[in-house]
Amino acid sequence: MYKLSFLFPRGSLRKQSILPSSPYAACTLNKYNKSENDARTNFYGIYGSTPTLVIQGKVISTSADYTDVNLFNPYKNKYTSFALFLETSIVSDSVQLRVKIVKKDTSSVLDGWLYAALLEDTLKSNANNGENTHYDVFRKFFVGSSPLNVTLPTKIGDSLIVVKKIKLDNTGWVFNQMYPLAILQNTNKSAIQSEQGKRLSDNQTTNTNKITEQINAYYPIHNYLNFDSKYFGFKYVVTDINGITAMEGIISHYPVALENINCGTYIIKIASEKLTIITEKLIKY
Repeated sequence: MYKLSFLFPRGSLRKQSILPSSPYAACTLNKYNKSENDARTNFYGIYGSTPTLVIQGKVISTSADYTDVNLFNPYKNKYTSFALFLETSIVSDSVQLRVKIVKKDTSSVLDGWLYAALLEDTLKSNANNGENTHYDVFRKFFVGSSPLNVTLPTKIGDSLIVVKKIKLDNTGWVFNQMYPLAILQNTNKSAIQSEQGKRLSDNQTTNTNKITEQINAYYPIHNYLNFDSKYFGFKYVVTDINGITAMEGIISHYPVALENINCGTYIIKIASEKLTIITEKLIKY
């Protein structure tokens, strides 16, 4: 079944292998993270009925021919109004993932579910069914056992940023094989957009899908805003979703500490005297 994915150009598919405790109770890969493997299959209602193929959030009947490449035809050449950008970094004893959701075109979709996980590209393990090489193996959630409910940007060009972290596993992971995967889904579980990041490197910072941005917000780990130098001297304002100002000031080379604002959703604006340069939405956990 998994060999089908190799018929497509590299990078054109976002893939992951989930190994629940039923029927894989004896599987070493399941035992590594039993609860979260089980949670993802329970999300789709397929626990205990694997191997099962899920494409774009839709469960494909086990009566279908999983070797038929035409299974993917209904999901090709689809259009989405949202883009995902991933940025990962290793900070101290944790891996941090920053997901930026940008609205690129008109859409009636107002909210969705964000799923994010750390996968292992190629893993060698002797399984009971004789398989020794495993691909795109799920290892750990960034957002917990359930997807994160997010309110999506409403205006074209607006964005939402979510930052999550997980502890490093220096014994169970091969760092140059690890990479992040993020999936934005409708509340009916169908996929809106997905993105795959680059592999991690041990004790190095890895930037995935790096884009030029005016605001780089790294928290809750660092708990500060770090603005692009081209906006030094401009005013910044951070407001809550009710429009109440939580903090404001003049941008300089000093990072702006955020530990004094409560957890929640905020709007960050950079402005000159007459023109708002950029607006971003940010969630602090």
